[in-house]
Amino acid sequence: MGQRLSQPHRRPSTESKAVAPLPKSDVTVPEGFKWVDGRGFKVGGNPTYPLPNDLYETNRLNLQHYLIRLVFSGYFMSPVKEHLERGIKVLDVGCGTGIWSVECAAQYPASDFIGTDIVDAFSRTAPSAPANCRFELADTLKGLPFPDGSFDFVFQRMQLSSFREDEWPTVITELVRVVCPGGWIELVDMDGWLYGAGPKTTEFCTKLRTVLKMRGIVPSIVREVGGMLEATGIEDVVHDHRSIPVGWGPAEVAVPSTKNLVAFFESMKPTMLLVLGIPELEYDTLIGEASEELNTYQTYWNIDYAFGRKPLSTE
Repeated sequence: MGQRLSQPHRRPSTESKAVAPLPKSDVTVPEGFKWVDGRGFKVGGNPTYPLPNDLYETNRLNLQHYLIRLVFSGYFMSPVKEHLERGIKVLDVGCGTGIWSVECAAQYPASDFIGTDIVDAFSRTAPSAPANCRFELADTLKGLPFPDGSFDFVFQRMQLSSFREDEWPTVITELVRVVCPGGWIELVDMDGWLYGAGPKTTEFCTKLRTVLKMRGIVPSIVREVGGMLEATGIEDVVHDHRSIPVGWGPAEVAVPSTKNLVAFFESMKPTMLLVLGIPELEYDTLIGEASEELNTYQTYWNIDYAFGRKPLSTE
């Protein structure tokens, strides 16, 4: 898989039309959340997941959605567009804010979309959902609340930090279970590393991987999901990636990508401070210096995707 940048030559930076994360002063935490270093974490949420669940993070996730949609030139990589136009059943697993399901439901009104997540991060998005889109609380590891073969297309995105390394085979098996024969499954994720990075950015990535490893999260698992799909019998598997410039390249990519990364630095702060025991000033200085390196070193991150088709029962 060669490096692919979205028009990697430099252009002057201009403000993106994508929604930017809200200022920290606008963070709100509803009932059922706890504060950790000024950020809101859902009580009883996924203990593996290191990120907060507050409004600031919600806006970062939505910004990330727009960025991936831009780089992918669409909502998915699987060959399901005609099926969606005709009308199929779609499951968005680990849907987060639910923005992917809501926008796809509006784009493909003949199809039905269901989003699931272990926490109701979708509660802010659900009121704006079209009639062909709904959401349910569900824990993939405990089993999705649907019969075998319920969906024509099963989609899961950016769930690296939700599962420990030894949990991924269970996750893949469960996703495959709810895909109908002849249906498609797609996984989209990143490997937790910034490439072409300067020394401070590399230092942050190294600390991040230390924190994730202590939680049983192994970012390199992202590069193995294609093989995992094949191991369950999924056919016609395609596994590739796109590279996303941060702070350089086309402004429509560089601007939201930078905002997303800086917001990610902030969202990881409570967990990084707690696990590593480093002073807050030291962390703030590190991410400040890392942010200044991005354009100079032409840093980028990879977004992997893998998709395939479940065999027909008659094959």
